[in-house]
Amino acid sequence: MVLAHRGRLPGFADNTVPAFIECGRLGADGVELDVRRSGDGALVVVHDPVVPDVGAVSDLTVAAMPEWVPLLDEALAACGAMTVNVEIKNDPSEPGFDGSGSLAVAVAQAISGREEQVMVSSFHRPTLDVVHSESPRMPTAWLAVHLDEADLGDLAGAGHSGVNLLHFSITPDLVASAHRRGLQVGAWTVDEPETMVQLAKWGVDLLITNRLELAREAMGAWVTGIGS
Repeated sequence: MVLAHRGRLPGFADNTVPAFIECGRLGADGVELDVRRSGDGALVVVHDPVVPDVGAVSDLTVAAMPEWVPLLDEALAACGAMTVNVEIKNDPSEPGFDGSGSLAVAVAQAISGREEQVMVSSFHRPTLDVVHSESPRMPTAWLAVHLDEADLGDLAGAGHSGVNLLHFSITPDLVASAHRRGLQVGAWTVDEPETMVQLAKWGVDLLITNRLELAREAMGAWVTGIGS
């Protein structure tokens, strides 16, 4: 499965409704998007903690944000039937960090009933744990740069469904180990066709890329090659 990182496409701004709609038109399997909480408690889709020349997302009301910043509900609607990886941005070093778990609960409630379409990821493991506790059927994947066998065992034991790893850290043995534990493996951010094909050969389940059309071409050629 190929997901467009932030809905990124040439000529479109990241994490915007027009970009998500265009990803669907191009036949993407899905998109990855980022969610934060605004100063007035709304769930907004934006990557950085600070909107340039405007202010910190956590301090801004929805009305004070640029028009291109969508609400999570608007972004999900724009994604149609595509798979959506909702990354919860919750970094202790950034403004707006939530250590109470309330952001995770709000996201889980907002996407309730979409378990067949949506998955949740986060670098902040406690946030991911709260999502799983609030919505046990929702697929959840830990975002990480590197994980070892102990981490995989802990993740599976906690009931999570996958891991999204920096693609340089992925090996065939790690993929096999994750799969034995029932964990899906995603790779980010994969932009070279040769690397995409290699990861697919290893059994990686999900490729997150900045180059959607190139990835679809590479994966299509690889699948055709298998079947020929």
